[in-house]
This record gives sequence, C-alpha cells and structure tokens, in this order.
Amino acid sequence: MSTVEPVAARIPKVAARTRLIETSNAIRRVILDGTLPSGTRVKDQELALILGVSRATVREAVRQLVHEGLLLHEPYRGLTVATIDDETVAQLAEVRATLETLAGQRIARTTGSAAVVQLRGALGGLERAVGASDVVAINQAHIAFHHLILTLSGNPILAESWTALELRARLEMRVDLETRPDLNRLLRDHRATVDVIEAGDPVAIADHFAGHIMDAARDVVRVRNETPVVAKTRS
Repeated sequence: MSTVEPVAARIPKVAARTRLIETSNAIRRVILDGTLPSGTRVKDQELALILGVSRATVREAVRQLVHEGLLLHEPYRGLTVATIDDETVAQLAEVRATLETLAGQRIARTTGSAAVVQLRGALGGLERAVGASDVVAINQAHIAFHHLILTLSGNPILAESWTALELRARLEMRVDLETRPDLNRLLRDHRATVDVIEAGDPVAIADHFAGHIMDAARDVVRVRNETPVVAKTRS
C-alpha cells in the first residue's frame, strides 16, 4: 500500500525551525489516528516529498518512531506501521491489570482525595478530546490517564514498571480504539475507574481493573477474529 494518497491530504508542510520535531509529530499523528493502519508500508522517500523535508530528516524521525514502537523495521520489507498480535494483547492486559490494581489500591489507601482530584482532571482531558472527536488527542489523553494512576501510587517501582511497557501500551490502546471505536464506552469505563478508586474498596478496585483491562483485551481479540479483513480503497 502506498503512503502517498492517505497521508498527503492530512500532513501540512513542516516549518524549518522545528523540522525534526514536526516531522516526527506529523507521522505519529497519521499513525495514531488510523490514517496509516497497522501493517501499512511506509516509504521515507514518499514521506519526505509529502512533508517537504529531506529524506535524512524523515529517516531520523522514523528512527524515533521505531523506538516508540509505532513503526516496525523488518528485513526485506522495510518499514511498516506496527501492529500487536492477539497473544501480546492478552499478555499486556494481564500485566497492566496487575500494575493498575496495585496502583489504584495504593492511591485509595495512601493519597485519597488529592489524587482523585488529579485523576478527575485527567479524565476531563479525555472528555474534551472525545468531545472534539480528535483521535490523536484521545489516544494521548488515554495513555496519560493510565500513566497518572501509576505515578500517583507513590511507588517508584510501579511507575518504573509502567514506563517499561508504556510504548507497547500506546500501541495496544490505539488498536483497541481501532477495533472498538465506542467513545461512550471509553468515557464510561474511565469515569468508573475514578469512582472506584475514590470509593476505596480494594476488592472493588481489583474487580474493576480486571473488567476494564482484561475484559477489554478479550473483546479486542474476539472482534479482530470475527471481523473479516476488507481492503480499503482510497479516492
């Protein structure tokens, strides 16, 4: 699949003064908003032409996105938009549910209302992104919300553990939104997260994260396996 048609209409020319940062941001945006779906082949020459920058700038931006886990470099295939297989979805959900349960229980036990205020602020950011129908902002607010839960736990080991898997979590959350694009469900689940942490019952917190993360992963796997792959056409 050529990258030119879907990307050209969505990426503005890049200003010279912030060339590398804007190049990375422009490519990241069309990956996260689904303009470049998982598995799409990415060619640096085409991106350089679209963005109006040098191939060297694109290559440097691409290296950053490979590091972030959004692009994959494969021998003989070149660069493709990364995806995440069913087994990894399940494994990642298991680890996330464990970490976020521990973090949520610790927040309820040690920091209480002050942390809840911050979580409601992060929830507000997600609500605004959904209200604006900005898929990139939704992805960013979604990952920021979950990052904040681990940060507010006050346990640096938990926070470091999240950092180790955050790049894969970003990709998993994008795949989740591609597979289950129900924004009302997204908001409902995250409002429930804040509410259960505020209520402070450790068993209810564990049950919530098992449902929110583990059940969501099972839904993603089920929907992906039930939905036939249909080739997209571009006008």
